[in-house]
Amino acid sequence: TRPPIEYIALGGRVGERAGAETSETPSQTEFRIKQQRPFGLAPQTPLEGVRGCGIVCHMTNPKIAAAAAALSLLVAPVAAHADLGVGAMAPDFTTTGALAGKALPVALKPLLAKGPLVLYFYPKAFTPGCTLEAHAFAEAADDFAKAGATVVGMSNDTVEALEKFSSLDCRNKFTVASASPEVIKAYDVVLKSNGADTGLSSRTSYVITPDGKIVFAHTDMNWQSHVEQTLAMVQKLNKEH
Repeated sequence: TRPPIEYIALGGRVGERAGAETSETPSQTEFRIKQQRPFGLAPQTPLEGVRGCGIVCHMTNPKIAAAAAALSLLVAPVAAHADLGVGAMAPDFTTTGALAGKALPVALKPLLAKGPLVLYFYPKAFTPGCTLEAHAFAEAADDFAKAGATVVGMSNDTVEALEKFSSLDCRNKFTVASASPEVIKAYDVVLKSNGADTGLSSRTSYVITPDGKIVFAHTDMNWQSHVEQTLAMVQKLNKEH
């Protein structure tokens, strides 16, 4: 028999996870709703005021999932624009990251020497949205390369975690690097709860030209828009040059 499907409504989107452990059958309409504690946020941290905090709905009826997804938008406010705007100079950084499971040094200047840089910040490795975003960037890796661009993801994860993430979820296609609190602050990607710094970064993507200038900035806790929009920008840059 076909394993049950668990429909997950989060931030206005409906996802499907086959084979979820649930005793419900696909014909049932009962569902369970709980607030999502996003991206490794400490248990004692209140959810009110956290950007991107939404409702996770575990259910077995896709129509009800869709309705709940729409509802979740009401409780999941997201920022429409990144704080470090177009025209600003990208803050310099030197850190350690990982590619294909191996640690390596990561620095802004050598990256820019290769061409345009897509620098995307994400809250936490191995969380659902960050995993899906990594998959999407990996699938589009060849398209970014054709446009002459390098993709690097950054989060506050440890190098050990990034070694695994770079292989399992980034599929050995691009580098992920550890962002210090100073880098997160410099790029204005601090994820806050009730005005307090959570230590995590928001989901923000920048496109940086070789001269260090930011030409595209986008913040949205929904991962789906980031690959499409950054790819369109680097393709535009490639055509112009």
